[in-house]
Amino acid sequence: MTRAIEVLARGVQVQDDRILLCRSLTQGHLYLPGGHVESGESIREALEREIEEELGAEVEVGPFLGLLEYSFHDGKEKHAELSVLFAIRGVGALRSREREIEFVWQRLSELNSLPLLPEPLVELLPRWLDDPRAERFASRLDA
Repeated sequence: MTRAIEVLARGVQVQDDRILLCRSLTQGHLYLPGGHVESGESIREALEREIEEELGAEVEVGPFLGLLEYSFHDGKEKHAELSVLFAIRGVGALRSREREIEFVWQRLSELNSLPLLPEPLVELLPRWLDDPRAERFASRLDA
């Protein structure tokens, strides 16, 4: 059974051909900074709040980059989520305020060899960053 779809605000900061990512210290995978949108909150507000909570940094939320509709099974149940990506600027020091994550800079050219979640972002991120005419919506729903 699938629960309600989760909406996630994700930030993409690229600097000198490197992208800012979060690493789960318990599971090892990487993901874009940000998190769940709470009731009554805009996606941009959620992104600002999540970065403040995770890093203690105020960021400038820039242009919309893309929307990924995605589902996966975690071994127990099926999940569905919408990841809404915006460019961000302003993250400086990478000292995490949360014990279970760390922030790292990774080369964009190495995305395809990294355990980035959700997996379709490995293909979509470079396209969304490089091609202003690229389709900004992708759906990867499992049956």
